[in-house]
Amino acid sequence: MAVGSSEDQVGEFETSVAEAWNGTRWTLLHTPVRGSFADELRGIACTSPANCTAVGTFAGDNNAPLRTLAEAWNGTLWRVVKSPNP
Repeated sequence: MAVGSSEDQVGEFETSVAEAWNGTRWTLLHTPVRGSFADELRGIACTSPANCTAVGTFAGDNNAPLRTLAEAWNGTLWRVVKSPNP
């Protein structure tokens, strides 16, 4: 499993990206959109192929402060999980 982010063509909006490796090829997985301006996943830990947690940041708009983002993978889909903000 790998995570990151992808920018739109003009570099104004970032969306989180997750991909799974099946031993032969990578498959892009749908991740929830948390912010309307930027979602970034920066790290991931997996205890099994069906149990991963990814962390990063999101922002509601261009002037909004970054907030923590945590998402959990259950082998079928990603879902946003509650996370603290400093």
